[in-house]
Amino acid sequence: MIENLLNEVGVELEKWVRDMLRSKKFERRSKLGGTINPSPRRLYGSGNLERSVSVVIEDDEILISMNDYGADILFGEGRRAGAKPPPYRPIREWVKTIPAFAGLTMTQMTGLSIAIAKNIGKRGYAALDLFTQESFENETFEVFEEAVDRILQKEQYQDLGLDIDDIIDRIVLLSNNSLEIIYE
Repeated sequence: MIENLLNEVGVELEKWVRDMLRSKKFERRSKLGGTINPSPRRLYGSGNLERSVSVVIEDDEILISMNDYGADILFGEGRRAGAKPPPYRPIREWVKTIPAFAGLTMTQMTGLSIAIAKNIGKRGYAALDLFTQESFENETFEVFEEAVDRILQKEQYQDLGLDIDDIIDRIVLLSNNSLEIIYE
């Protein structure tokens, strides 16, 4: 019975995270800690990150995973300014999927990817942690919370005696690589 409940909640959680990826905005930081215009910018680009979101129910927990870079942005601590730049090859694969860059040669895409990686290393980026206490208190989380409440009100789940906090405690956030390690 609990697994059916968690499956239904997992579907809603996946929808909510994907919606956040499409609508969330971030500040572009300058070297001095200010912001660069245009700011804030949308996180959504090629859609690969959104498509990588998946939910698995295991051991009465809801495991939500996505591409590593998304997990770092959304669940992690971001990347501090002055840190080692990320590898450029995954960025190049991302650049290939952006329609605006379709006319570039492979050399130009590689150059652009290296420039993006260096910029990330210099400026870093702040995490957009979706699961902080502040996130739970804002109106975007209310959509997910209302969906879970509707599920919990179903007759077949009444005997479980669970509430929204019990469900949130069962959510585990992982990158795809972390999920692979669990299954090894």
